Amino acid sequence: MRRRRLAVAFAAAAALAAALLTIPVANAVSGGDPVDSTDRYPWLGWLAVDGTFACGASLYAPDLVLTASHCVLGENTEELTVTFGALDRSTSDSAGRQVVPATRWHYVGLEDEIGNGPIGELELLRHDWALVKLAERVDRPTLPLATDPADTTGPLTIMGWGATPILRSGEVTGITDEECASRGTDFVPNERQLCTLSSGTEANCGPRIRSGDSGGPLVKRLADGSYRQVGVVSAAGEECASPTVFADLTHYAPNIRAAAARLDRSAEDPFTAAEPGRYPWVGTVWTGDGACMGSLYAPDVVLTSASCVTGDRADVSVIFGETDGIPPPEREGSQQVPAAKLYRPASGAWGLIKLAEPIRQPTLPIAAGPATAGEKVTVFGWARSRRHLLAGETLVVDDRTCAERIGDGERRDFALILCTASFGPAEFVGRPDCRIRVAAGQVGAPVVARTTDGRAVQVGVVARTAPGCRVDLQVDLPPFAAEIAAAVAVL
Repeated sequence: MRRRRLAVAFAAAAALAAALLTIPVANAVSGGDPVDSTDRYPWLGWLAVDGTFACGASLYAPDLVLTASHCVLGENTEELTVTFGALDRSTSDSAGRQVVPATRWHYVGLEDEIGNGPIGELELLRHDWALVKLAERVDRPTLPLATDPADTTGPLTIMGWGATPILRSGEVTGITDEECASRGTDFVPNERQLCTLSSGTEANCGPRIRSGDSGGPLVKRLADGSYRQVGVVSAAGEECASPTVFADLTHYAPNIRAAAARLDRSAEDPFTAAEPGRYPWVGTVWTGDGACMGSLYAPDVVLTSASCVTGDRADVSVIFGETDGIPPPEREGSQQVPAAKLYRPASGAWGLIKLAEPIRQPTLPIAAGPATAGEKVTVFGWARSRRHLLAGETLVVDDRTCAERIGDGERRDFALILCTASFGPAEFVGRPDCRIRVAAGQVGAPVVARTTDGRAVQVGVVARTAPGCRVDLQVDLPPFAAEIAAAVAVL
């Protein structure tokens, strides 16, 4: 089952790339020459997910590696490792081989803001870099970033394990955006990406990026023999004349430095993987072609968002007692129960799911009163692979500030709205850092506060996010408590 899900995760990344470009996610270097010593590229490593080779990577700092964002898309850090000091990835006997687990990572997520606005899924691979924090420092030379755009043209070097288990490298040529766009791809000239061409011919392609090379470095060799990283492998074409596309690090260097500083001083990821059984009343509402979240209001009733109960009940089931959001549940004691009835009130603010049988998990009561501005609350979500339940604390925002941050001029009844937000340092492209906020797939999840005696109570239901990194809008549940209780009584 684990392998199947791993394949699903990578299929999702490949689908994103295919939607973005007419060239597929990068594979591995073919052609070129075998690398004869680990000292030649001592900063080069490879990323593995759950023990399976995934992508290339480079050592940015002693405890940070740089790779492609689509290489870590949806992955939990507990499953990520980076290997250094080996030329052959098919054997574990290499002298000097070092395997280091990851602790957390940063990439340009779907809710970050870049340039003029928030990016969506199809834009993700246009910002295809990620930093992975290592559990320990690696005693190897690091690879500095290039900062001069002039370094992105002329002879450049690629390297990777993709096509074979043996590390290979070769020389390619950096080309202009205009030439890249003219070669039959969907590439649109921009400052965030750069392109290269193989130095070979149609009959003899020469060194090329192939499957498995994603995340690896594109480097420029300087006159003194040292290297600078100018790009991260993102996507490559099948034909000899097709260009390879990279994230342009001369553009992203300030953002990477800021992300590295943030990872360095962060004691832990703001969204952390939930321990099994810690939040037993959080569940996944599964519809077959999509998913929401919900909370166990009563043993046979789930409270969720109104938007999650609009379909046919025959397609709906709910999973509880599981830290994995993809059916079927695997952990001992977890349950997947079909829906017997769906209920949506006239207000359209919340929804109920009557289950075909009771769930053997604790329930989550609604708070006696609304949360107050400045109060800490906990929000929940799934890792992008839907394999790991995550939880993180954020703050309740007062109504006036909420209205200002939404900024669309629309009138709202804030008596029925709970606003949450979390703002880190405004160092990422000059914008607030969306450290804790809700996202697609988290709709219907509970917003939870703690009483003075430590009991968990539900103060909200995740409804939607406002554009960018400003504020999230949740349904304020205490005003609806009596209406919900009455509806449950007649379900």
